[in-house]
Amino acid sequence: MAGISRRLGPILAGILLVTASCAPAIQTGAYPNSSLLAETGWLAQHLQDSNVRIVDVRGANSYEEGHLPGAVYVNMGDLVDQKAPIRGMLATQSQVEALLGQAGISPATTVVVYDDNGGLWAARFFWILDYLQHKDVRILNGSFAKWAKEGRQLTKDTPKVQTMEYQGDPLPARSVSRDGILGKLQ
Repeated sequence: MAGISRRLGPILAGILLVTASCAPAIQTGAYPNSSLLAETGWLAQHLQDSNVRIVDVRGANSYEEGHLPGAVYVNMGDLVDQKAPIRGMLATQSQVEALLGQAGISPATTVVVYDDNGGLWAARFFWILDYLQHKDVRILNGSFAKWAKEGRQLTKDTPKVQTMEYQGDPLPARSVSRDGILGKLQ
């Protein structure tokens, strides 16, 4: 296991370096794949759009203190397989689909997700939907902090959402097993 840790260190450092090098480009808006982000102005114009579902993954207390209008709260812990031998593994497809459906998300829904943890949880939620080949999922650019800093509307109201049918089509290339990783390290 120590060998794996020694190998992962440089990989993680490389990811951080690449992320840091992208920061200036992201601030100016000149970055690739900008369609993967929702700008606050765009979202403000689409708050009443019935095909847009805003997802708050910050945590229950933060959600209750105030969130974007129309945002549903999703507990990221509910998307984790509690029985898996490795912590943090994705819940079963049927569990994930049920949670998405309860949140008012169908495969045709435009999903905008945000957090308050530097994008960590929003990115994980994005990955889950990408893994299920969801066609339109975006991360709120600047997240909750930017929305609030701009003085945009916040609410404590919990929206009433219609439960939807969600059926994903998992893309195996977006996931890897422990054995798959160990096989590549040898």
